Amino acid sequence: MLLHVKFTEHGFGRNDWFVIAAVLLFVSIALLLPRKLPGSTSCLSVMFAVAISSVLDNCTGYLAFDYYDIMDGPELTVMDYMVYLLYAPFGYLYIYFYEAWRLSGWKTVLYILLCSVGAVGFEWLCDLFDVFRYNDGYRIGYSFVIYLFVQTGAINFYRWIKEK
Repeated sequence: MLLHVKFTEHGFGRNDWFVIAAVLLFVSIALLLPRKLPGSTSCLSVMFAVAISSVLDNCTGYLAFDYYDIMDGPELTVMDYMVYLLYAPFGYLYIYFYEAWRLSGWKTVLYILLCSVGAVGFEWLCDLFDVFRYNDGYRIGYSFVIYLFVQTGAINFYRWIKEK
């Protein structure tokens, strides 16, 4: 049995262009930076970012809670999966700058807080371009707590793999 996944739900629109442009921009930034992380660390950081974001998005956006839809509606499309590609360069850049600036102690806490605020800001921009469509009273501010959790986890994961 073949699984048929549509490219988009309602035709190619500004949200699709926004996602493609954002992926290209952030991947380009990540590729243009001087290499500071070993390839294995970079790969694991990217995989962590994509895995945790897809699990959380599917739990909060689709399955258990249905707080929001990605892109055009509740149906999964190729462009919905393209959104997950945004998390890869963000995960890499997050760990890249954490390592480049050699943060520790309260500076790490401040970094997590500022990056969580930045993530909410980027989510707000995504909302302006209809990448996310919130349901059932979900507010973008709720995402701040999720970003705090995920970004703390990303740093702890990075520290763990760095020790190995």
